[in-house]
Amino acid sequence: MLFSSYLVRIQNWCDRTQLPSFARHGRARAPVPTLALAMLTILALSTGLGALPVPKTTTPTLHTVHMVQQWIPMPDGVRLSATLYMPANPKRGEKFPALLEYLPYRKDDATAARDYPIHAWFAARGYVSVRVDIRGFGASEGTPTDREYSEQEQLDGEQVIAWLAAQPWSTGKVGMFGISWGGFNSIQLAMRYPPALKAILAVDATEQLFHDDVHYIDGMMHFDEFELNMDLAPSMTGAPDYSLDEKILGPRFESAPWSLMYFKHQRDGQFWHAPIKPLSEIKIPCFLIGGLLDGYRDSIPRMFEQVKAPVKAIIGPWNHTFPNDAEPGPQIEWRDQALRWWDYWLKNHDTGIMEEPPLSILYARLARSRSPPQNRAGKMARRNWMAPEERSEHNALSLRSTRPLNRPRQTGRPPTPLRSVCRR
Repeated sequence: MLFSSYLVRIQNWCDRTQLPSFARHGRARAPVPTLALAMLTILALSTGLGALPVPKTTTPTLHTVHMVQQWIPMPDGVRLSATLYMPANPKRGEKFPALLEYLPYRKDDATAARDYPIHAWFAARGYVSVRVDIRGFGASEGTPTDREYSEQEQLDGEQVIAWLAAQPWSTGKVGMFGISWGGFNSIQLAMRYPPALKAILAVDATEQLFHDDVHYIDGMMHFDEFELNMDLAPSMTGAPDYSLDEKILGPRFESAPWSLMYFKHQRDGQFWHAPIKPLSEIKIPCFLIGGLLDGYRDSIPRMFEQVKAPVKAIIGPWNHTFPNDAEPGPQIEWRDQALRWWDYWLKNHDTGIMEEPPLSILYARLARSRSPPQNRAGKMARRNWMAPEERSEHNALSLRSTRPLNRPRQTGRPPTPLRSVCRR
């Protein structure tokens, strides 16, 4: 029921918020091998486009990028290590907004090859894009926190945002983004509303730390290589020196494994809710990117329902990845849409992004092709808000345009329940 339950939830949200049904405008399709693919075909809209929209503004002049290693001081004397991807040779008096990605994943070795294409891309287009190691991880100083998404992590994040806003090269406006952990703490920092944080972009992320996150997926205890890595990662000091100094290495070795803490909290409760606040307290715009095959996809309907600030979302047929590296695909570029988002909220440029429908869903075109799904053409379904009186009478999801799923056959027999959307 992976696709069907999620699409029904999206549909219910559309009904409550006056967004028209995905299925109502669907075109008839030939039979397909699996019901999972059939469920995706109902997203086909007669007005769908083959690509995401292009900005109103012209392509900016690209900057040369240079990287600066920087210490960011915390109130207790600990310094966090940051890599600043900066536009080189700015004009006299020119200032830039800052973009922050804040992770424990060792920016100077483990994620260096992954970080550069993202942060340098934004820096070339007029931003100072900043990658920071969390306290006690990678090249940052200090003792590792006692859990992920700790109060200390969030307090440090607020200090980082304030520091970025106060730099002489800064316009004073900061955006925060990331996938997975970086999306989680982007949402969490948005809940705390530091003054300089003006917008976020969260990819494959959720605010539900018990039900959605990897430790107790749907309430079931889960332990894999990620848990093991997070228990062991603090014991490796920062690149490129990998210091063996007892003052640096000692506190990391002495920190307790996080997994032992999680094993003590096998029920949803205050422990899992402590790092978060209600979604309704988010006051800044949120751009969400989620995958139909990702475990964190349910946060998108919740944020549409509860966040009072503007929310925009793209959902597509991929797992826990950026859309340009999507599995199974098709793959799409996301940085150009992120740039439009940042330009609108951080530079006050009219990119047209807020004139478009808030929810876009990418689906794969069905084709008899041996090419991998990542390389196949996709199609984007986007709809505008509509008043209740403009909606048709029937809004239920349907595999056929003539009969919604919740309506019995003409024979009077009840419909056969959908037991699964995938079969071997």
